[in-house]
Amino acid sequence: MSSRGFIKDFYRFCAVALAMLCTAALVASGCAPVALTSARQKMTAGQYVAAHSELEKLAARSDLNPAQRREVFDDLCTSEFMIGAPTYSLAHQRRTCAAAATEPGSSSNQFVAQIDDKQRAAAAAQVETALKAGELSSAELAAQHYADIPGADERMLAKWSAEMWMMADREISERVSGNKQHVSSALRSLRGQYPQVIAMSPAKFEAWARKSSTAGASPLVERNRLNGSTLDLWIAERELPAAALHLDEFATINSALAARCRCSARTHISDARTDLPAYLVYLDADVGQSDVVILWGADGLQPIADAE
Repeated sequence: MSSRGFIKDFYRFCAVALAMLCTAALVASGCAPVALTSARQKMTAGQYVAAHSELEKLAARSDLNPAQRREVFDDLCTSEFMIGAPTYSLAHQRRTCAAAATEPGSSSNQFVAQIDDKQRAAAAAQVETALKAGELSSAELAAQHYADIPGADERMLAKWSAEMWMMADREISERVSGNKQHVSSALRSLRGQYPQVIAMSPAKFEAWARKSSTAGASPLVERNRLNGSTLDLWIAERELPAAALHLDEFATINSALAARCRCSARTHISDARTDLPAYLVYLDADVGQSDVVILWGADGLQPIADAE
């Protein structure tokens, strides 16, 4: 062999050896491209649990370039979607996929939309089941969760709201069983307390009700509607905490309505965003004044459709 051929073969050997050493070093050090390839191979083989474990480690790294970061987050979303519940609840899947969708060029929005569809369907089924069982609190919790999912059907919420108000009114009617004499006595007393509202037109009474429910200088009521012996009030969601501190004012409004209609008046207070019941104000004839029942999320439970 000529010296020139020997030198050529020697350099070729060195190049191969160096490449092998570099590859080994990359694998040993957890090189991102190599690890990404490994995770992707596992996903292609349907090994989503194993792939997810590798992807979680990759997501914690700070040396990923934008394209690698997008791929890792998209693959985390895909793997959790494919593994599904109970390992990853719909709520958990959505958080992962929504975070992935914020990466430029991400393809995870398709999974966010599918998860939202599933969540809405699950929450709607829970609402319907609770309503059929007469469980008002459970129905409200599930409906609130439904309302918080993007794409919620406002007509569906309005339908559920009407059914919930019927249930709430029925429950109050069963709880308060004042006799006719007590009702008549209470109404006579109230007409003496609120003479200014008795002759008001419906429009003027509605305006008076809005003006009478304030937090400082700001009206709490966004809109209202008078329907015979029932006054419907809608309060902006952001104002509901303030409304909780002014329940006496709503009791006063309902008592004035009872004086005006000479009846056992009811005031329905709803969340203006979701149309769901918040407070029910009713005339308690046994005590001669109106009282307030808290209906919305009073027990602070996590929405059942969102349970982890």
